[in-house]
Amino acid sequence: MYSRNIVEDAKILPAVPPQSITGIAHVDGVGIDMAGYEMVTFICAAGAIAGGSLCSFRVQTSDDDVDGNYADIVGATKAFTDAEDDHAAGIAVGPRLRKRWVRLVATNGAAFAALMGGVAVLQHGREVPVTQHLTGVVIP
Repeated sequence: MYSRNIVEDAKILPAVPPQSITGIAHVDGVGIDMAGYEMVTFICAAGAIAGGSLCSFRVQTSDDDVDGNYADIVGATKAFTDAEDDHAAGIAVGPRLRKRWVRLVATNGAAFAALMGGVAVLQHGREVPVTQHLTGVVIP
């Protein structure tokens, strides 16, 4: 029996392309249009973090995709320290999202550069199967 999969049910988009972020700096991710979707989950990852330092991700929202109009969503954050073994996590933003645009912001609180990146998984689309921005392979 055939069942749908994430490639058909969710739209996967780059949110913060993997990159080295200099010490004590942040990168504003790509604006993601939520039109046609009810939920988004950001999958975030950070590489090695210098001792005693902190790297974090937060989600912002806006009525439009204008840089100065984005504001943080309270509670939609995840921080990583050098003491943690796993520097990957998801941040889910559900149906109470009232604005059309979202973005992920990566912040390197360390004195040295850190590799950071994230993808957005748009879910509960009004139309399926979803047309993908990225290509995927489905092996039945």
